[in-house]
Amino acid sequence: MPYFICPNCKERSVDIDAREGFSQDAPACHSCGFGFLFELLDDYYPAPTTGFVACDREGRILALGRGVFELSGWSEADLLGADVVAAFGLSGFDEARNPVQLALEQEKAVTEQIVNLVQAARDERDYVGEQFLGWFLAEQREEVASMGNLLAVIDRAGTDNLLLVEDYLARGTPGAAAPSTPAPPAAGGAL
Repeated sequence: MPYFICPNCKERSVDIDAREGFSQDAPACHSCGFGFLFELLDDYYPAPTTGFVACDREGRILALGRGVFELSGWSEADLLGADVVAAFGLSGFDEARNPVQLALEQEKAVTEQIVNLVQAARDERDYVGEQFLGWFLAEQREEVASMGNLLAVIDRAGTDNLLLVEDYLARGTPGAAAPSTPAPPAAGGAL
């Protein structure tokens, strides 16, 4: 059953045929009235600070969801029709590599932040805190490896064989597996 999410209010919904009632129109958000929904390939819960950007096939911005202004400082009126790569400063890599390279850099930055927290816990002789952070560090290493593998697949496929990348993603990536160890328990006991 297809899942949908509103790029404006992030309300999730389920729709059997991806149509609005008996019409041929695409479904709209019943919560905030936004004109269209994104179909999700997987059941996804966005983080509270997630911002959605809707683009056409050429990468021109069609709409901005709630949260984009807070993340970027750009309003929808400023960006409508603009190229998404140029508008958000995502350039600097080959077209196919660009989003994956950016994701890899972000994962490395988050990993570095967790490494700094682990080092601070070690310096303070907080061994319980260090052990607690070890799980997060292991998860980040898996994320970095996953993005690195995807980037290697893109490089091997080249710009002429991007369907091979899509096939790789459809088969599932090693980083998409369940965590190797369960998350640490919540502080203060059961929630």
